[in-house]
Amino acid sequence: MKRRPLGTTLLDLEVILDEMVDCHDLQWGDILNLVRGYLEIHRPDAQEEYVENSGRPVFYYGPKK
Repeated sequence: MKRRPLGTTLLDLEVILDEMVDCHDLQWGDILNLVRGYLEIHRPDAQEEYVENSGRPVFYYGPKK
């Protein structure tokens, strides 16, 4: 895949995010979980691993505990 500047990719993403909110009435939680689901299934290789203490970060979106 040809590498484009990250700024160009982010400009493309902005249009998609606006469409998800304005045309489909999605909220932050909806969008974040759709993206997370895609990454878990199609790009598990992209998740970072902790060097110290091993393991992986925990994704949490919700009220403060």
